[in-house]
Amino acid sequence: MELEDAVLEDIYSWVDQHRLSRPKRNIARDFCDGVLIAEIIHQHQPKLVELHNYTPVNATKQKMENLYLLNRRVFSKMKFELSDEVICAVAYCKPYAIEKVLLFLRSRLETFNNKEWAHTSYLKFNLDQKTVPLLDPPEQEFQNQLPQNCDQPEADQSTCEPFLYRRNKKTVKSQAIQKPFAFKNDPISISQLEGKHKESLAKDETIKNFTVHYLLEYSAVMDGHMSK
Repeated sequence: MELEDAVLEDIYSWVDQHRLSRPKRNIARDFCDGVLIAEIIHQHQPKLVELHNYTPVNATKQKMENLYLLNRRVFSKMKFELSDEVICAVAYCKPYAIEKVLLFLRSRLETFNNKEWAHTSYLKFNLDQKTVPLLDPPEQEFQNQLPQNCDQPEADQSTCEPFLYRRNKKTVKSQAIQKPFAFKNDPISISQLEGKHKESLAKDETIKNFTVHYLLEYSAVMDGHMSK
């Protein structure tokens, strides 16, 4: 589902108000590893996020790890979390996914700064923008524990190029031609992705066991030669 032009212009204008640590090129790719999300939150609420925990990465698995870390350590303090679907969509640069996340994040930051925060419900954010209230928020590590100081100051902003995010036909087309992550009717599902991950772990364990067995046999042979 696309967003209206006025909404996109509004969110792009809001993002452009922040000084970010990398040149602005394509908003979907720029934000897919979660680093710039952390920087935006840090500029509004420095005690909520420790920037040194989020490093630029290229591998999709590491991008998702950054986003899940934001879920546990930062978003939980803001009384919301991104669903697995949203995290996959952002990591795979699905068109308009990050815009929806930033739109929700902005409203959450605004709520965080007013008196209504105490009565704010814990929500799970989905791509269709239908947030689901969670009666029992998950027990997350560091939840409700604000760090006293950030171990690393805000990233140097001097390398940013003078570029603004703007909705235009070229940008939309470049996002649309990217292969989005598969959902529902696509051939690869999240469960299949998890299955492949478990299969990979099983193979790693098999290789580990084989290596240990080989080393034990080799050690026994060497001990036999030494005794002779």
